Amino acid sequence: HPRVRRQRQMCIRDRDPSGVLYEHYGDILYRSGEHQEALKMWKKAAEMGGGVSEELNDKIQSGKLSD
Repeated sequence: HPRVRRQRQMCIRDRDPSGVLYEHYGDILYRSGEHQEALKMWKKAAEMGGGVSEELNDKIQSGKLSD
């Protein structure tokens, strides 16, 4: 999926990525059907912190993106 690839490149190139960036990337991966990769990104977002959503821990616990 082109949008996912573009977002991935942004994460890789960003010298100071935030947890929010990884959380949103995880959301995109989840919606693209890449649930395991999404979970990895959500966990990375939690480690980084910096403005992540209150729902992030729920995403990690359930392995799902709530609608």
